[in-house]
Amino acid sequence: MVFNRKLLDYLKVDEDCDLEYGAFEVLAKKHEIMVYKHSGHWECVDTQRDLNHLNKLWNEGKAFWKMW
Repeated sequence: MVFNRKLLDYLKVDEDCDLEYGAFEVLAKKHEIMVYKHSGHWECVDTQRDLNHLNKLWNEGKAFWKMW
């Protein structure tokens, strides 16, 4: 995700703050949000299991995102 730092102005520290159903909705109404269709490989890190999996790929030299 790439965003302008001004996105942070639309977020709150309370538990009810929701990126998709809060900030993104407001920004969409203002025509201030865009998407890019990525056709390459991608994996998220939403859980500890995801993080462990990606760390394992890195440690085994199989990190698809490593470009050097």
